[in-house]
Parts: sequence; C-alpha cells; structure tokens
Amino acid sequence: MSFILDRVPEDLRAPFIVALCFVCFYLNSVYAVRNTTNTPTGKRFLLVIAHPDDECMFFSPTLLNLTSHGNAVHVLCLSNGDADKLGKLREHELISSCTSLGVQAAHVSCIDTPDLQDSMTAVWAPEKVAHHLKLYLDGQQAFHALITFDAGGVSGHPNHASILPGIEQLLNPVATSMPLAKSTNRKPKAKAAQMQLQGPAPEIWVLLTTNILRKYIAILDAFCSLTLITWRVARSPGKGPEKRRNWMTFISLPHQVFRGQRAMIFGHPSQMRWFRWGWVTLSRYMYINELHRQM
Repeated sequence: MSFILDRVPEDLRAPFIVALCFVCFYLNSVYAVRNTTNTPTGKRFLLVIAHPDDECMFFSPTLLNLTSHGNAVHVLCLSNGDADKLGKLREHELISSCTSLGVQAAHVSCIDTPDLQDSMTAVWAPEKVAHHLKLYLDGQQAFHALITFDAGGVSGHPNHASILPGIEQLLNPVATSMPLAKSTNRKPKAKAAQMQLQGPAPEIWVLLTTNILRKYIAILDAFCSLTLITWRVARSPGKGPEKRRNWMTFISLPHQVFRGQRAMIFGHPSQMRWFRWGWVTLSRYMYINELHRQM
C-alpha cells in the first residue's frame, strides 16, 4: 500500500484513499448481496415495462444478472413511447438497448395500441393491460416469472404503476374482478374464464420503489440495501434458502454499471436530455435492483 501511495502526489493522497475505500466497500457489498440472493439459472423470464428506456433506466442490474446466469429473458414494452411522435424510432432504440444488456433481439416486443399510450397523466385500465398481456403470453412458451414495477412505479409515473394491476387481473381474475362486478352487475366468473391463462401461472416479481433520498445516492445505497436484506432475511420464515425465496437483489459490478449506462446513452439517444445524464450517474437503479415476489 505504501508503495502505491508513494506514487500518488501528496495533495491527492487523501482523496485517493477515500476513493479506494469507497471502491472496496462497494465491491464487498456486491459480493455480500450476491451471497444472500439465489440467482435463478436456466429459467424463462418476462420483463414487462411501460416505455422504451425503462429496461435500462430501471432494470439494467436485473437484466445483466439474469442473462449472465443462462436465463432466457424476454422484454415486453406495452407502449412505444410515442408521446413526442418518436414511437417508431424508440421501438428500434429499445431493441438496440436490450441487445446491449444481453437480451436477444428476437425476444424484444413492443406494443402500439390506442389502449396503452405513453402519457404522464393517463392511468391504463387493468383490463386493457391484462388483455394485451394475454395476447402476448398465448403465443409464448410458459414463463417461470414476470418482472415489472411495483405499485409505486419507482418514479411515480402512472403508466408504470398501471402494469401490476393488469398482471394481477390476468393471473388472479376472480379476486380482481369482484369489486367491478359488484358495481356493474357483471359476473366475475365469466370474466375470469375469459381472461384465464393456459398452464401454470408464473411468479410475479416487482421492483421496489424507494424514497427520493435513496433513489439518488447512486452506489452509496448499497449499504442501505445490504442492511435491509439482512433484516428481511432474519425476519422471514423458514430456514436457509427458504428465508430468501421471496427476495432477489442484484447489484451490478463496475463493468455492468458501465454497460447499463451505455445502453441508455447510446441505445436511446433520442431520450438523452440533460436530466437523464443525472439519472444514469446518480440513480441507484442503475446500480441496484431489489425485487420482491408478489405472487
């Protein structure tokens, strides 16, 4: 260590030591988290997002870790992000970004329908989300799990938050259609039969929404995540792997972080406004994903 410090200018030694400690802490957190997460292998996953660029702005640690463990990951985007009339361009950008994150181009699909349009104010109807998701799933082999946003949508975007209710309506139609049936005199069993999937229902995993402070402290959130993981595992029922079965946490290694950043910067050039540079640098979602099993 002294040999290295002797080669560093004296006025830069303190920042160098701080940076070195920071890197060591981050790498230690990465490996500690990986030891508490049972990363699946050889499974089929479907990531359901609302807009092109969601896959790298929010889910790049998940995609990079799942694809590197031999999983077949598909991406379904429920709109082409046509709010600024760039929908067709953004469809191509989505494919470019996904391939740089390890997803095959043939496994990327984008829906363009009046039912699900990109809007900062529109809440997508759950039955519309369920309908289009079912059309997609009917043409695919069974998936082990679906991954999407939680009810908070991470950024609070109503399109993000609309996906989970639609998935829940598709996979648990009786329960989700009961209130609707009561107010409109529809028969929930008929709706359930109409929306029912063939074969076993996949698991649902959601990306946890954090508070705004944690959202913008980049890799410093590794400490918060590691603490919360330890607490959750300790409180979970069961023993050994059973205690961790409802949680998956992915922290990207430095080279994976750079891949996620490049996927956004070079994969989605039409979206690189000034504030997006802040996101790819400071957002903890470029470094860390915490997934909770919903169903």
